[in-house]
Amino acid sequence: MAEEATPGAPWFVAMDGRDGWSGRLAEPNPAGTDGPFATLKRARDEIRVQSLSPANGDAAADRTVLVRRGVHFLDEPLTFGPEDSGTVDGPIAYAAYPGKR
Repeated sequence: MAEEATPGAPWFVAMDGRDGWSGRLAEPNPAGTDGPFATLKRARDEIRVQSLSPANGDAAADRTVLVRRGVHFLDEPLTFGPEDSGTVDGPIAYAAYPGKR
């Protein structure tokens, strides 16, 4: 279940993630009820939803997806459109988790 985005707070993708989680935690919580997403596609789709939601306030806020270490295989090509770029004032970025490749 996704939670409302906090402007500037990143989403995470990790090998031990689940696409039903919020994506807001870098690692699964101890209870195993929330943690990172499992796929880049899920992160992309969540950002699309959050970007369209008027409840999220500043649509120009930076949106970042940090990808944890591992080999992330794709079941199908991952495509990005103009809506996945963000804006000059609020870019969308996909990057390696700090200190990882």
